[in-house]
Amino acid sequence: KNKTMYDAFHKHGQIFRKGDCAYLKPPEDGAEPYVIRIESMWEEKNGDMQFKGLWFYRPNEVKRPPPLVAEEELFLSDW
Repeated sequence: KNKTMYDAFHKHGQIFRKGDCAYLKPPEDGAEPYVIRIESMWEEKNGDMQFKGLWFYRPNEVKRPPPLVAEEELFLSDW
């Protein structure tokens, strides 16, 4: 294989582990961060660290949010 799998990695003074949730900075200035629950992580052959996970969405990002939802509430995707 061209990648090495890991249970944790260290970046910018933080340790990220499988099952952790993390904020990811979006490319747009001022946009709210993306939120992900890390399911797997690996190092590519070129040394780049990558990860895959389940994403959380805010009520304004969901097509049909349930009624009576708090603005700060997040919804976990299943894909």
